[in-house]
Amino acid sequence: MLLVVPNQYYAKQAQHVPSQFRDAGYAVVVASRSGATVQECDTEGFMQVDLRLAEVRVADYDAVVYMGGYGCRDQWHDEEAHRVARDTVAEGIVLGAIGCAPTILAHAGVLEGRQTAICTRNVPVKRGEDYCRIVQDLGATCSYEPLVRDGRIVTAVPESSAFAPAIIQVINEG
Repeated sequence: MLLVVPNQYYAKQAQHVPSQFRDAGYAVVVASRSGATVQECDTEGFMQVDLRLAEVRVADYDAVVYMGGYGCRDQWHDEEAHRVARDTVAEGIVLGAIGCAPTILAHAGVLEGRQTAICTRNVPVKRGEDYCRIVQDLGATCSYEPLVRDGRIVTAVPESSAFAPAIIQVINEG
């Protein structure tokens, strides 16, 4: 399982999503654009990074999951983050995004014509951004459901405890 983590991520997501994958028997690898660690945006903590996005070969993973946080904005125009998302879809591998991370997928062009769940409270107000409008402007349909599956793409709001299990279900369906 590959987690693509922005330079500033949400600790709550980073605690429950990887642990759900590990509890299901999946190894979790963390990738980021930057060096050895990324910073939590809601605490003083850090997460170790296993490899840089430039080193990612999506064929090595059962799923690629983009994590949310303030750093998502830094990946809106990050060609490596986009390459990983496009390669994941092209190879038929399960792709996930939680919180504001679907904005990255929308910028990568992989949500065009698809439905997506998106973070619609607190963060957009704080940062002056309407994430639903952003994904809609990039061709996606914003859903107000907490979890959305569109083909092999799974998206969820930050509080969704069903996100990792939904990804595992799509993997198991083959």
